[in-house]
Amino acid sequence: MKGGSIITVIFLLFLMIASIIGAIYVLDKVGVFNKEEVIYPRLSKIPHVGKFFAEKHVVFEEVEKEELRNLKESIDRKMAELKEKEERLLERERRLIEKEKEIAGLEKGLNVKKHAFEERLALYEDEERKWQKLALYYSNMSPDQAASILQNLDDSTVISIFRRMKDSAVSVCLMKMEPKRAAELSRKMAGL
Repeated sequence: MKGGSIITVIFLLFLMIASIIGAIYVLDKVGVFNKEEVIYPRLSKIPHVGKFFAEKHVVFEEVEKEELRNLKESIDRKMAELKEKEERLLERERRLIEKEKEIAGLEKGLNVKKHAFEERLALYEDEERKWQKLALYYSNMSPDQAASILQNLDDSTVISIFRRMKDSAVSVCLMKMEPKRAAELSRKMAGL
């Protein structure tokens, strides 16, 4: 019987240990306590058994080094991206400055041309006023007087005056002029 009672004791002991382990597992899963914080430190003090429950020392230095290395790589990538963006922005800024200079040069050239055009326009308008005034003088003269004076002027001057006079006054002046000169002036005015 002694052999049977030893087996029974061992079985009961095994059953009791299994029940304790099961209860600890269930209490840990339910969240009553954390077995790694409460049980493992106590079990790690038991000789021969403790080595299985001893705190696993993760080499934090290695983990920290790896995390720092990953963080540094991430920062380096971000810095490279930022540097690339900065270079693109600087290049874009340089091109914009060149365009601004080009536009400023074009504006300056345009202003010079505009000023020259305005000067020419003012000269043309002044010249036109003078021709209009001259045409008015000849229009107000008698046809005989106008024809005798116009007879002695060069063709381009006479044509410029005629173009600013009424058609009826021009026809009377041409009629009063020498026929050969009147024909020549008529041909030039027609552009033939």
